[in-house]
Amino acid sequence: MEVLSLYPRVPYGVISNRHFKGVLVGEFPENEGCPPGADKNHPERYNNISNFTPF
Repeated sequence: MEVLSLYPRVPYGVISNRHFKGVLVGEFPENEGCPPGADKNHPERYNNISNFTPF
């Protein structure tokens, strides 16, 4: 593989720790997962972490 160029598509990066998604499934995030009662009215109950980082 030869990398010819690296151009960001957007001016930010996203680091996301969502349950059962991503490269470290079953390892991160280190909590008990999605508890009952998590819904659109209570998004904090999903125990997800997403950081938007400008660069």
